Amino acid sequence: MPTMTDAVLRVDQTSLVKELHHVAKLCKPLPGEEAILSHDGACLHIELGGMTVTVAAEGDWPGQCRVLGKFIVTIAKIPPTDDPVEFRVKDGLLNIGSSSFRCAWQSAWSAQIDLPMNASLIDLLAMRHRHTNEEIMQSGLTIAVKDAEVRRDRLITKAVKHLCGMGITESDIRRMIDEKIKTVPD
Repeated sequence: MPTMTDAVLRVDQTSLVKELHHVAKLCKPLPGEEAILSHDGACLHIELGGMTVTVAAEGDWPGQCRVLGKFIVTIAKIPPTDDPVEFRVKDGLLNIGSSSFRCAWQSAWSAQIDLPMNASLIDLLAMRHRHTNEEIMQSGLTIAVKDAEVRRDRLITKAVKHLCGMGITESDIRRMIDEKIKTVPD
């Protein structure tokens, strides 16, 4: 994965607060889900929880920054007051104003998976069947997919306890779930 020693963007504080308001009100990221911050030459894009907000930005940001979604939601609820607001990636940290959090840097437009807002358990489980581990990681969904698999396994264990008297096994239930995953639209 590429490393970035210093990437910097500056955004208008009023515009940022307006866009972050949508994140604070609408975004419900999954536990461990990462936000992806990218720049298209004119706008900062913040993707999280199946939604994307954009705000005009100037600076040098030649890649994507992945950071835990809860950091972005916290910034959305308590936005920086500096104007302009500086976004900086340096030494494995994303700094937004005076706040910072660990992040990962990747090459531009590496994220490849668009997860719907309020993705269901079956949507998350389908990721493993449709995408490589690298695509899942670059899209900031590794922890969310692993958590979905843990939840699935717990649900299977509960179901087997209730259905074992009818001869239904864990593999029967897994097969049924795998068949359901195949029916989920791309």
